[in-house]
Amino acid sequence: MKIKPGAHAPVLHPAIHMACDIADGIWQTLYAEHATVTSLHDSTHSRFSLHYGSFGDIRCRAVDLRIKNLSPVQTVRVFTELKRLLGDAFDVVLETDHIHIEYDPAWPTDEA
Repeated sequence: MKIKPGAHAPVLHPAIHMACDIADGIWQTLYAEHATVTSLHDSTHSRFSLHYGSFGDIRCRAVDLRIKNLSPVQTVRVFTELKRLLGDAFDVVLETDHIHIEYDPAWPTDEA
């Protein structure tokens, strides 16, 4: 995994470590190169972004990955694999210039 200079987080949630490992594995398997993190806790995100953690937990729960070096077909392939491998506990969003991944498991409810 490559990390863009300036991208950092005081503490990463373990689920984001796992997501980064999975993303890097996808990049290496499909394209023989490492994925690049472009943003974690740094940069400018909305006030309540999971890049800054969640209520009562300051661990970074979101990561942005570079896609500018991928073709549109490659980008969709990576995005599809990330969604498949990360599952429902993660939101994987294809933005115009990056793939955003956040760990956002559904809260358990009393409804069955």
